[in-house]
Amino acid sequence: MSLKYKLILFCLAISILPLAVTAVVSMRQAGGILGEQAFAGLEAARDSRKQALEAAAATWLREAAILAKVKEVYNGVGMLRDYFMLGKPGVRVETATDEYKDLRDYVAPPFAPFTEVLGFEDALVVADDGRVYYAAKGGREVGEDLKEGALNNSSLAAAWRGAMAGKVTFADFAPYAPLGGEPAAFVAAPIKNHTGTMIEAAAVLRVPRAELARIMGQGEAAGMAREFVLAGADGGVRVASAQGLAAISGVSADTAQKALAGQTGDAAGPGEGGLETLAAYTPVVFGETPFALVARTPADEAFAAARGLRHVSLAVAGVTAGLVLLAVTLFLRKEILKPLAGILDYLAAVTHGDFAAAPPPALRGEMERLRQGLLAMVAEIKNKLGFSSSILKAITLPCLVADTDGRVTFVNPALLHLLGRGNDYKAVLGRPAAEVLGRNPELTSQLTGCLTDRACRLGVETLLSDGTDARRHVRVDTAPLYDLDEGLIGAFALVVDLTDVKSTEALVVSRNDTLRRAALQAEDIARHVASRAEALSGRVVAVSDGAMTQTAQLQETVGAIAGLNQALDAVAAGADGAAGGAEAAMGQAKAGREAVEQTARAISQVRELSGELRASMDALGDRAASIGGIISVISDIADQTNLLALNAAIEAARAGEAG
Repeated sequence: MSLKYKLILFCLAISILPLAVTAVVSMRQAGGILGEQAFAGLEAARDSRKQALEAAAATWLREAAILAKVKEVYNGVGMLRDYFMLGKPGVRVETATDEYKDLRDYVAPPFAPFTEVLGFEDALVVADDGRVYYAAKGGREVGEDLKEGALNNSSLAAAWRGAMAGKVTFADFAPYAPLGGEPAAFVAAPIKNHTGTMIEAAAVLRVPRAELARIMGQGEAAGMAREFVLAGADGGVRVASAQGLAAISGVSADTAQKALAGQTGDAAGPGEGGLETLAAYTPVVFGETPFALVARTPADEAFAAARGLRHVSLAVAGVTAGLVLLAVTLFLRKEILKPLAGILDYLAAVTHGDFAAAPPPALRGEMERLRQGLLAMVAEIKNKLGFSSSILKAITLPCLVADTDGRVTFVNPALLHLLGRGNDYKAVLGRPAAEVLGRNPELTSQLTGCLTDRACRLGVETLLSDGTDARRHVRVDTAPLYDLDEGLIGAFALVVDLTDVKSTEALVVSRNDTLRRAALQAEDIARHVASRAEALSGRVVAVSDGAMTQTAQLQETVGAIAGLNQALDAVAAGADGAAGGAEAAMGQAKAGREAVEQTARAISQVRELSGELRASMDALGDRAASIGGIISVISDIADQTNLLALNAAIEAARAGEAG
């Protein structure tokens, strides 16, 4: 509690406390007296209704006895008996006949005063065998057998049984089928013969429930909240001054049980709906049937007078307290509160980081010394904070400072840029670090762990989201921060972006792997080229040997052809008669010679090609990529050479044959 309120409360206490004690004692005494008056008024209303109810019940019982003694009623029983004589037990006798209507009209006059003047709801006659002979209202119960029929458990049957026992009796309210289930109560008296020795029937009157309700509500002015409830032996509501009340609970139910047990008294407690209720209870007897009468009222209305007195007392005390408070406030405001408020405002501004706030004006006495001390303290704090702030601002790497609650107190633009949050660092100050770091729970975990463990966490590498789909590889170092008393005041986090380093490292590793695979492939290609070159060299040697053999054979063929030409010349010279044939043979020989010359040229070309092939074999290692094409060319040349040699041999043979 602030000094201002302490001073005000102290002044109020020494001025108002005596008055308050006097007011409380007075209110308690007055409240007790008014509460007793409330219970007394409730008990008086309860007792007046008890007397009225018991008087009404006694009157109804007397009037039932009077009805039973009317001579015309007894005579009517005799006249109606003949009509119902043939009725079967338990079965209703039909009464919608002209004969019964005539009988009913004849016996009706004695019953009319009881329903029309005395106010009973119905007047009935029930024979000694339980058959209902007559009802003034002509209800559905006429003709029923109360002994074995559908109404044998009704309140009408209970009243009839009491009358058959020779008593003037009251039957409690119960649902009555002829009235559609509405509750009904009856009073009954025995109808005896002229000598009074035998009970012939029962005279029954249906109790006017409206009269009971009128008695319960009589004497209550409009707007009164008191209620009166007449409860039966089962605790159910028979009649209530409040319409629609079907059941009672709480203190009303408890007091009703006490009243049924024969007790009279009052109590307070929660009623229906949980509202505090005052209740006064007493037993009521109708004939031999017990009831409970409960008078109740809401406690707040019963104690309205006490509450009004309390309000007046509180108002007086409030006015007095207000005057004292005004005087004390004016004095304290001028001498203490206003100077202190200026100092507190300046202190609050400094506390929230506004070190440029205007200092409070000069004061007097102790307040001035307090002001001077505060200004000196703020100057020293500004010096210390300026030093620390300069160090933080000089750090170019991304960094962040959080307090012990995990809220950001400093963040530099480098970290904001790394997080993709722009350059407005003021927008994130004071916000939770988890919110500022966004989708980087590992950074938040390191910062929280540092605050919890009070230990440094160095060299932690993780992936950082920059607000887009990109992920950056960073190293996080966190350390706790302490004040001069070694008290934890926050944590410092330094974030180093290793994304470029990791990318370069990955590129170097990838290239080394590519070179390794290329070297392995080159080695395999070299081995393959060497084996193919060796095979090609063998084939070239074989082709060369074949060409030399063919050359030797062609030379022999040329020699043979030359000898053949000489022979032909001799033959031509010696055979004049064969000139024409010789000329033809000469032409063919010339053609053979030309063919042989062409063959020689082809063989020469083969030799040149073989020489070129031997020369190109030295360069096969450098031209591995074209080995397949060279092999194909060599194979084609070899095939052509063989074909040329074959053609030459064929032409030579033809020439020989021609010669």
